[in-house]
Amino acid sequence: MTRSQSRLRRAGITVFEETIRTLRMLDGTTRFPVSISCDEKGYFDRECPSEESEFQFKVHLEDWKAKVRDGEVFRPFCSHTADSTEWNTEEPIEHMKQAAITHLRSTMGDALERDADRWNRRQPRNSFISLTMKVDSRPQQKKIAPCCPALRKCRASDVRSRGG
Repeated sequence: MTRSQSRLRRAGITVFEETIRTLRMLDGTTRFPVSISCDEKGYFDRECPSEESEFQFKVHLEDWKAKVRDGEVFRPFCSHTADSTEWNTEEPIEHMKQAAITHLRSTMGDALERDADRWNRRQPRNSFISLTMKVDSRPQQKKIAPCCPALRKCRASDVRSRGG
């Protein structure tokens, strides 16, 4: 806590408690479901993460779920082995980034709105000077195509590390 926060707290003025609590909650890894789109036949795109290959292919969702271990995937053509979460094409990676940004904006906007509401309720009525706080955090949501059930949980650390 900074010195100015300590002074405000001693004076009984707390402004951004909910926002600070939410930031602490988001610190580290945050998980939430993200759905990945399939085509009309139930196939979705995969890409070998090997920089030498980057071969793209389609696989049926049920086959991927039934035959692929979560720990690793082996591609016999190039002998590359990688974690099952590393075989995404650029499109779902971008989709996950946008989902993470939308989630963060919504979570932080809700916290700021609660703080503003608490601040405004504590302000004295009919006083000479009045301060109010307004939060305009309309979430920007993207339309998501019809999709298969969630294939994996998106971790905020995954989104950051794949940021390119």
